[in-house]
Amino acid sequence: MIALGVDVAEARKGLDVVALDTDRRVVDVVRRATPADVRRLADELDPAVVCVDSPPAWARSGKSRTAERALRPFGVSAYATPTDPGDHPFYRWMRAGFAVFDALADRYPRYLGGPVHGTAAEVFPEATAVLLAGHLRAKDDPKPVFRRRVLDAHRVDHSMLRSADGVDAALAALTGVLALEGECTAVGDPTEGVILLPVRTLPTARLERRAVTPVPAIDARPAEPAPAPPAVDEVRRVSPADSALSGNPEAPTFSLTGICLDCATEQYEAVVAFWSELLGWSMVAGCPGPSSCQHPGEHWAQIAPAAGAVHLNIQSEPWYGPPVWPERVGEPTKMLHFEIATTDVVAAVAAAISLGASEADWQPPNRDPSRLRVMLDPAGHPFCLFRD
Repeated sequence: MIALGVDVAEARKGLDVVALDTDRRVVDVVRRATPADVRRLADELDPAVVCVDSPPAWARSGKSRTAERALRPFGVSAYATPTDPGDHPFYRWMRAGFAVFDALADRYPRYLGGPVHGTAAEVFPEATAVLLAGHLRAKDDPKPVFRRRVLDAHRVDHSMLRSADGVDAALAALTGVLALEGECTAVGDPTEGVILLPVRTLPTARLERRAVTPVPAIDARPAEPAPAPPAVDEVRRVSPADSALSGNPEAPTFSLTGICLDCATEQYEAVVAFWSELLGWSMVAGCPGPSSCQHPGEHWAQIAPAAGAVHLNIQSEPWYGPPVWPERVGEPTKMLHFEIATTDVVAAVAAAISLGASEADWQPPNRDPSRLRVMLDPAGHPFCLFRD
């Protein structure tokens, strides 16, 4: 039997697809696929289950689904699926996921719980990796490295997977393989979508965030190399000969999508509210604040404009101390700051103060205060209001 894993991205980037058999062998890898390609591959390989890293539909009400909230108690945060937000750029990847479920629907109905055979199931690679590892990823442990160690522990040869998206597709497929063996449970409300998880029982408390340690290995049957599949013209199919070890790796691409600001837990709600109001952006993911979150510990939010790909993340940290301005040797420095253009600096200063900012005591003596002013947000991060 085969499990097909699909990592979802918006249309311009394409989908990553990995097929695993029950011996954990990678039998197919496809990159830059479309939902129609996924359906063709499913018809060709006849997988027992298709696991998709995406919700299948919008929430019926509210800003998130029961499935996402159910992950929080053991320390896993997922992007919230709201009611239909319209053509918001941030959610285009979810629409791509909906298209995958739609393309499979007549042959692989949505998984709603119980046996997974013959269904298309929503999965979440971060939850899969954390649950199989038995602990949360350390902050200094890169996510792709952590997830590859989980694949190693389950005897999945990931050498031909060149990107983090390919690794996530493999984790999705591994979730399906384990579910076919009975190692699974599901969280969520079937009326709005459930997430398939590769363990029989869920943790009863928040998992520890451990330092970098090897993921415990499991017993598995030895895998033999799978034969290279036939070529498919419409998509980029990868065989073992194309792997990064062949001496012809594909160069990665990079794009800046956002910046993250740290703050103390008690400042979190004020910082989220301040930057949302100042920039006129909305919160598109994360939790509103400690008073309304259903999980303990760190809090995280993402705010973004109605159009455009760049966003701002805000995260609480128990160790946070504000930077010192002006900088002094031996004291925490600002490291970076925002430059915010305005048509009227004096009015902008008053507006920022009304939202919770303060004017820095020290201002550059060689700059006209009517054209530039250094401000501090509620957590002490300096930013400049300026007029050209």
